[in-house]
Amino acid sequence: MLCEKCKNLKEPTLQGIKTKCFAMGFKGRIPAHQVDGGWLPGPTPKDLEDLCAKNCKPAKPVEEKIIAPPITNENPVSKDEKKD
Repeated sequence: MLCEKCKNLKEPTLQGIKTKCFAMGFKGRIPAHQVDGGWLPGPTPKDLEDLCAKNCKPAKPVEEKIIAPPITNENPVSKDEKKD
């Protein structure tokens, strides 16, 4: 699972992605892989995912906070009992 930053590294040409690949530490004959008509860094998708997992902050799911109603010290007494 890639973070948003790594997903946005896609380049339309291999020559365009090579500079990013070398800056990220990917070396080799073809330091990138093709995905959906564009190029991403890393020889394989697994290599890019591993690099992303080590170096990028994972997106945290938003936690919903449940707020409890305030606690009151009053006893539930009906209006009839108060009049007595």
